[in-house]
Amino acid sequence: MYSAILAGVVDPKGLLGMTELVPSGATVFSGTAYEILGTDMQILSLAVKPGEKVLVEQGGMMMMEPGMKGSVSFANWFGRCCGGERCCMDEYVNDEPERPQMLGLTPNVPAK
Repeated sequence: MYSAILAGVVDPKGLLGMTELVPSGATVFSGTAYEILGTDMQILSLAVKPGEKVLVEQGGMMMMEPGMKGSVSFANWFGRCCGGERCCMDEYVNDEPERPQMLGLTPNVPAK
């Protein structure tokens, strides 16, 4: 169960009614627990720490817990546009001070 990763936080109902988004065998990178779910249409499931920000391309967010707040970031827009990337990014911040929140990201096209 994901609660083993989230410093002992126990959520008996599971996140968003799901019982296992990030199981205890999840990978930890730079202190953030994550897991890639699926084979053809994959989902990156992140456990975002309190106060931590995640920047993603527009259209990449699939689901998030209520403690996550989304906004649009135009930081470095000129450099991104000149480099051929999208000019703005979606920014998700964990506003929940007590525990990590789940964020599910997926590519816009099928990927492995």
